[in-house]
Amino acid sequence: MAVMFLDLDSFKNVNDTLGHTIGDRLLQSLAQRLGACVREGDTIARWGGDEFTVLLPRIRSTDDTIRLAQRIFDALKNRLKSTNIN
Repeated sequence: MAVMFLDLDSFKNVNDTLGHTIGDRLLQSLAQRLGACVREGDTIARWGGDEFTVLLPRIRSTDDTIRLAQRIFDALKNRLKSTNIN
């Protein structure tokens, strides 16, 4: 089993400048993107605030975990580029 912990840097700025409604939408979008990256049987949970955990019960190696982390990073990075957010 592997456990990944994700924390959104500076998320407080989103809520402070754009409001909690937009912040909530961003978190929902992030959860959907995470769901599209993981395998059936993996679990995504919001840990609190701007933190998520991903439980990978059937992980076979460290390399598999690294590849999944890269896939998540790429999915989020590509979304930011398509919305012109830097």
